[in-house]
Amino acid sequence: MGEVSGEDLERLANRMALLVSDDGEADNAGRAVGQLARRLGLSGGDLKALVLASAASGFRPGSSPATLRLEQEIDALRRELREAREGERAAREDRDALVAENGAMRVAMYRRRAGAKMRNLVLGLGAIGVVVVAAGVVLLAPDPAPVPMGGRGDVGVPAARVAMVRGAGAVLYRGPDRSTEIIGRLGAGTRLLVQRTEWRSMMQWVQVEVEGRVGYVATTEVEIF
Repeated sequence: MGEVSGEDLERLANRMALLVSDDGEADNAGRAVGQLARRLGLSGGDLKALVLASAASGFRPGSSPATLRLEQEIDALRRELREAREGERAAREDRDALVAENGAMRVAMYRRRAGAKMRNLVLGLGAIGVVVVAAGVVLLAPDPAPVPMGGRGDVGVPAARVAMVRGAGAVLYRGPDRSTEIIGRLGAGTRLLVQRTEWRSMMQWVQVEVEGRVGYVATTEVEIF
């Protein structure tokens, strides 16, 4: 087969398309195909080769080249769509995994913080409890037991005790508290008759009698014998 242009092949194809017409027109189309093929220098084998080449390229009866190209494009778009959906599904799975991992990390952090706060609270309450117990022991400690008077046999009667004012002197208060009225100031070496001792505001006081007056002095200002 010599050099045949596209226009020649198109005219040949048009005449070959008429072969499926009615009998009379089909006969005329057959003679026209034969004449055109001979004029183009095409043999029967060349025509056969053209038909087989068309079949090898995926041609299906009832279709056209434009339709084939359109179907091929549709197939390509479908493949791209499947690939896009697969990518979307993989991205969605990765996102779900990241969300679950983030949630687990948040829960773990919350539990660690809650545990630390609870430990600090327990330690703080323990320290407060120790302080409260110690203060209660100091405030509620009973006064020393009275010493019975020697030689008289009176059980439960406080023994006569004597206190001497220290060198810095002492202040005699109306009650066992520095906020009460001051009823006298005692010089160093003054001897006092001790009646009893008493704790008040975490401080020990001595109830004494001085020249017929009863008052209180701090134990830090006297020496008790």
